[in-house]
Parts: sequence; C-alpha cells; structure tokens
Amino acid sequence: MNQSVSVVKLLIVEDDPILARAMTQGLADQGFVCSLAVNGADGLKMTENEKFQVVIIDLALEDESGLGVLRCVREANENANLLILTPLEY
Repeated sequence: MNQSVSVVKLLIVEDDPILARAMTQGLADQGFVCSLAVNGADGLKMTENEKFQVVIIDLALEDESGLGVLRCVREANENANLLILTPLEY
C-alpha cells in the first residue's frame, strides 16, 4: 500500500531571533517544512518566489508595516492560511 504524505510548507516572518528560532525548531520537530524570514522585506521576497500553505507573521516588524506585509503575502499566496503573531494590542 502506497501512502502519500502531504508536506506543509510554512513561512515564519519574525524579527525576534530567539522567538524565531524557537518557533522554527518547534514546528520543524512536528514535521513542518519551515522557512524563516527575519524581516518583512525578506518575507515579501520569499512569498513572491515560493508558495506556502501557512504563513505566521509578526505585525510588529521593525523594517516594514506588518499589515502591509500581510496584504502582500495574501496577494502572493492567496490560498495560504495566515496566523498573526503580535505583541500589539488591538
């Protein structure tokens, strides 16, 4: 019997290095294929060149507007599931 395993490609856009490493390692340990962008500009480039099923994005990025990056990520990866991670209060 041949079982196909679906690999979930996940992008983390997080500029806090400790949190980014912990999330990447924890999710990779659970079987996700993780890519990390350490700032908004890198996250945008990565989503233009690659399709991700899940994107976790920090809205409090220092180099770009988190909401602006979120909009561009949605345009480039319209079927991606988005998870917003932020210390901001809304």
